[in-house]
Amino acid sequence: MDMEVKAPTKAIVSDTFGNEVIINRVNNNLNLSLKLAGEGRIREIGFITMQTRVFHVSRIRSKHLFLKNNSYGFNHKILADAKLFDNVEIKDDKGCWLVPKDFILKEGKFLHFKKDGFERQIFIELEKIEQFKKQPTF
Repeated sequence: MDMEVKAPTKAIVSDTFGNEVIINRVNNNLNLSLKLAGEGRIREIGFITMQTRVFHVSRIRSKHLFLKNNSYGFNHKILADAKLFDNVEIKDDKGCWLVPKDFILKEGKFLHFKKDGFERQIFIELEKIEQFKKQPTF
């Protein structure tokens, strides 16, 4: 028996800077997007699978990898305030990792970018998450 999430189909959470996290419910998944106040576009962040309590994010290394310290950035507020997921599945063109959310919060680093609201990011180095690499399933 599938448990259906009893939540609104769409929710918008704003920070004090005018940035918004947009949450769309599709069946038992929650799709998360970010609308920054200074930008006209909406950025897809990822989705949460409610049954498994996993936040799924996709990255393209050539586009998303922060080269200075070989890391991926994550929205700190979403991770820190999360109550609906325990793990983050990171997929890129080189592999897949299932990383505990608390590990990213503990081992990640803040860099000198935006430090407020939904723009604040925490970065985790690829070498630190390597221990969580998933084996491919065929």
